[in-house]
Formats: sequence, C-alpha cells, structure tokens
Amino acid sequence: MINKKGTGYIILFFGFMFLMVIILTGITIGVGAFFNTNYDFRAAESEILFSYASDCLNEFGETIFDDNFSISNCELNENVLNDSHLVLIRDLNSEKEFFIGVYDYQTQCFLKGSKKNKNFPKCIKKNVGDFEVIVGSGQKAEKQRFLKNV
Repeated sequence: MINKKGTGYIILFFGFMFLMVIILTGITIGVGAFFNTNYDFRAAESEILFSYASDCLNEFGETIFDDNFSISNCELNENVLNDSHLVLIRDLNSEKEFFIGVYDYQTQCFLKGSKKNKNFPKCIKKNVGDFEVIVGSGQKAEKQRFLKNV
C-alpha cells in the first residue's frame, strides 16, 4: 500500500512559494521603477530664475552693471548660481552686460539639438524693456537652491 498522507501539502507549499516570489519580485521592480527616476526641473527652475532676474533688473536698473554689484542683493545665492546656472543681462543700447554662472550655457542653450539632448541646460531668452535677459539651469535633480534665504 502506498501512503499518500501529506503529499498535497507539499505541492501547495511549492505553489505558494512560487506565487510569493512572483509577487515580491513585482513589488520590488515597481518600487524601484517609481523611486529610481530623476526628476527634471530645469525648465521650471529657469522660469523661476527668470522671474527673480527680471525683478532684480526692475529694482536695481542700470546699477546692475556696476563693478561692485552683487547678485546677493537680489536675494540669490551666488555659489549655487556659479555651479550650474546662467544669469546674463545685456543692455541692448550700450553693450553692457551682467553675468553670473556658467558662460558656456549661453551657447549650449540655443544649439540646434539642445532641446532633445538631456545633458544640455534649459534656458529662457526674453527682452525686458531695453534689456535682454538670458537665464538657464543645468542642475540635475539636486537639493541645492539658488535662493539665498531658503
């Protein structure tokens, strides 16, 4: 006689373990896919930086082009702007310019393939009265902030 006692439990155990491995693998892949991606805030950051640069231009006017002017007067953090941003303000009438940040972003922003290339900065170029304002952000998803008080 064959003893068939307990064989059903063994089969159910392997089936249960197989389903648990599949479920845990799916949860691990889902959580990894959700939290592993980098967020690209460069375009939004450029808009905010443009807003601050144009407010600073409206507040200080021609004094921005003085040699002793500091961007910290506009409540912006100079160290962060030097690392991964661009603020360039030009007077269209007198060829004067105020610059802080990475000067090469001025070229990289407006190259033909810059919109598709994820490594290039995102920039904005607008005229504010008699001034041309170019701002750009090349900062990847980091927690540095260009505002001085935040």
